[in-house]
Amino acid sequence: MIDFSNAQYRSILAYMLSQIPDDYDKRDVSPIPTAISPAAYVFEGFFISLNMVQRQAFFQTATGESLDLLAPGQCQPQTGDRCHPQRRV
Repeated sequence: MIDFSNAQYRSILAYMLSQIPDDYDKRDVSPIPTAISPAAYVFEGFFISLNMVQRQAFFQTATGESLDLLAPGQCQPQTGDRCHPQRRV
């Protein structure tokens, strides 16, 4: 699994600022950090969601209904899905 523990707002913002040449003013009050700060915040939310999806995709870390959906041969009658036996390849 991919480790998203460093995908926090401050580290994302620091990475984004490191991609900007030093010729530009990157102080907190300058327009550049002000402009990219909302994007860093959105990326943090994206990485949190991505981490949750990744954890629910594997038997070892899935919980609740996600774990039920990973069980082979299980159907969900409340959703109207038909059961399909697992095909062996």
